[in-house]
Amino acid sequence: MHAFLIVGKSHSDREKKADDIASKYNVENTIQLAQTNNVYTVKTVRDLNHDLSFKSSEIRGVFIKNAHTMTEESSNAFLKTLEEPGENTIYILTAPTRDSVIETIASRCEVVNLGASTVEMTDEQKEEAKELFEKLQKEMGECFKLVDKISDREQALQFVLGQIYAAREKMHESAKNGSASVSVFSDLLNQLLITKKDLEQNVNVKLSLAELLLSYP
Repeated sequence: MHAFLIVGKSHSDREKKADDIASKYNVENTIQLAQTNNVYTVKTVRDLNHDLSFKSSEIRGVFIKNAHTMTEESSNAFLKTLEEPGENTIYILTAPTRDSVIETIASRCEVVNLGASTVEMTDEQKEEAKELFEKLQKEMGECFKLVDKISDREQALQFVLGQIYAAREKMHESAKNGSASVSVFSDLLNQLLITKKDLEQNVNVKLSLAELLLSYP
């Protein structure tokens, strides 16, 4: 198999697995695709194809982190690369889920599923997420200021993961106190999980966040 798609767990877990695969196949020459404005453009893929057109005696490893951020054009261009892989070349892609990568690419990769996605948060980040959660419930204006500040999908996902943590904490706290607001936080948690899935599947960031923030109690 010349192509691997690593999904699941955390970003750092996926990167570690990518390094393990590269080591297993004795990759000597590493090519890391660069993003432009947090996406992979068709020009980037075409430049890659040009570079790979030259033969190499060394084993080359092409790394595409967050492959779900490919544009439609770059995905189609990369599909041709997978259909006609260069000699001594393996491709290692990472993404939050298999479904977040277009099916024509995912189906041509050996999918390595590390398990359910996890949230990497320090104690300080957890406290910040809870403070922001409380603020967003009280000030609707802050909600839309927040949308304007979030500029890319990675930031949006980090925000949503923090709010999932905060919403779960509030739901558990309400349940412990016998509060009727348990159902309110449960509904919000469901909406947060839907938004997370949407963001992982390349739905528009601003629209997803705007719709989510209207759900805050």
